[in-house]
Amino acid sequence: MTTPDTPEQTAAPQSGRTFFAAVATVSGFTMMSRLLGFIRDIMVAQFAGTGPLADAFFIAFRLPNLFRRWFAEGAFNVAFVPLFSRRLASEGAQDARVFANQAMAALTLVLFGFTVLAEIFMPQVMKVIAPGFNDDPVKAERAIVYARIMFPYLSFMALLALYGGVLNALKKFAAPAAAPVALNIVLIIALLINQPLGYEATKIMSWAVAFSGLVQWVVVLVALERQGFYLRPTMPRMTADVRLLFKRMVPGMISGGVMQIDVLIASAIASMGAGAISYLYYAERIIHLPIGVIGVALGVVLLPTLSERLANGDHKGAANTQNRAAEAALLLTVPACLALVLIPDVIIGGLFERGAFSAASTASTAPVLAAYALAMPALVLQKVFQPGYYAAEDTVTPVIFAAINMAINAGLGLTLFPIYGAVGLGIAMSVSSWVHLLLLAGGLMWRGAWQADTRLLSRLARIIIAAALMGAALWGARLGLADWVSQGGIERIGALVILVGAGLGAYGIGVLVTRAARPSELKAMIKRG
Repeated sequence: MTTPDTPEQTAAPQSGRTFFAAVATVSGFTMMSRLLGFIRDIMVAQFAGTGPLADAFFIAFRLPNLFRRWFAEGAFNVAFVPLFSRRLASEGAQDARVFANQAMAALTLVLFGFTVLAEIFMPQVMKVIAPGFNDDPVKAERAIVYARIMFPYLSFMALLALYGGVLNALKKFAAPAAAPVALNIVLIIALLINQPLGYEATKIMSWAVAFSGLVQWVVVLVALERQGFYLRPTMPRMTADVRLLFKRMVPGMISGGVMQIDVLIASAIASMGAGAISYLYYAERIIHLPIGVIGVALGVVLLPTLSERLANGDHKGAANTQNRAAEAALLLTVPACLALVLIPDVIIGGLFERGAFSAASTASTAPVLAAYALAMPALVLQKVFQPGYYAAEDTVTPVIFAAINMAINAGLGLTLFPIYGAVGLGIAMSVSSWVHLLLLAGGLMWRGAWQADTRLLSRLARIIIAAALMGAALWGARLGLADWVSQGGIERIGALVILVGAGLGAYGIGVLVTRAARPSELKAMIKRG
């Protein structure tokens, strides 16, 4: 198979139908990954619960997770894709391949040195990201061991980001979106194998995370070579384009990884309270389903689409694409946010309450989930508006907005944690996320790059009405199932299934009645998904 060499073959404009089909592809694989992640977390909750070893594992797991989202879903993608796409369109596939090889060589060298330093200085790193562990030698020691085992995962994630960025620029979104599924599959298999063996579950999971990085890289490697686009090791050379790539990656890591930095800040503060890190982890896992399925998918597909339209001078088309993306994001996140605020205890209890995860764990985690859920629409819409800056090759403005976001999150977190515990950290995340969204949207409006059109504003009002109808139905059903919810076990799981079904049904009816989305649009979304 050969790689296209002409701009017409490599960068054909996407129609609206093709754009949403690409979003559906990424969302579908992300949904699969998140659902498998739920199965994984149910097993983790059963074997690890919210005790000291769980806290140690979750804080150590922050590091590879942080870098995975920074690289695979953030900094590298937003810096690499516009540069690579421009090379591909103007110079052809061969020149673009040379640039990708140079980027891979430089990235590998930098990450090798970074990984060696991190392994050596992991005790000092842990003191920074988990200062509360300093008074608990057992927690601190286990967290360092787990982090050292998992940290090489970063190198594989960087290669995944590079190969995935090439595939995204070629409008091949399936393999990069499917690769994260391997993480959950490997972890689930590891826990199943370990169950009869009885080894330390958190340590087994740490080795499984490291191995899953290799598996994920192989997935995108095979997919790229099937396109006839071969990348091979070469001697590192700091060419002008490679220097520009790294120059753009640094602000991209800050602005594109805001949520991950916010979570890291929250974890550092939470390390000063027993069990708080675990409460944050389980709550975060719930809200990451809609954020990953909707927000990440929109961001991944929007970046090359907006880059292409702006390069062609189609500013009106770029703004229209963002409006439709915002519309889709609101249609799916507003009801999800409301449901998580109304029935967090049923969701946490139904999913996790078994084994080492007790009723007390549910009672402590549920209000944290409700507080975090308020940030969900803002976090997803950030993924819609950030590509507008990156596509215009502006990486400075998002960094300024990200710094403001992080300052608000840290300040509120430190203020509210002594009063409200982990719930205060959720409130801090929600407030800072909405401020960040307003800054991103306001910045685009100020420079004339985006304006909410009449259709978006009309659909937003209808979505809110439909969600309110769903909320009323959900609350009524919750009252009717109060006995099942209080009993726990299979009854609570049954209540959760019924409530989810009732909520979806009520919202679907509300959407059709208010015409928040047309039946033809819903059918098209389902068909493409």
